[in-house]
Amino acid sequence: MSDTAVSTIPELTNDSKAVASYPVHWFRGTIFQIIVVGGVFFCAPGMYNALTSLGAGGLATPWYANATSAAGYGKWSYVDHQLCR
Repeated sequence: MSDTAVSTIPELTNDSKAVASYPVHWFRGTIFQIIVVGGVFFCAPGMYNALTSLGAGGLATPWYANATSAAGYGKWSYVDHQLCR
């Protein structure tokens, strides 16, 4: 084997001036985003059950319940298609 030039990786230094600190707005923080996502995931099953149970006990047409189910199935078929490529 012949001797070839090997590139070296520069060494990282622990220089406090290299990383600038800046204030972050409360709505851009990690904790706030975790709370929002948790709240959405907590409410999603209840909202789905409420929307699929529309129909006023048979007194109204089931159009909204059918539209909600169709939109949900369409969304999940698209998500499944994107994930299973």
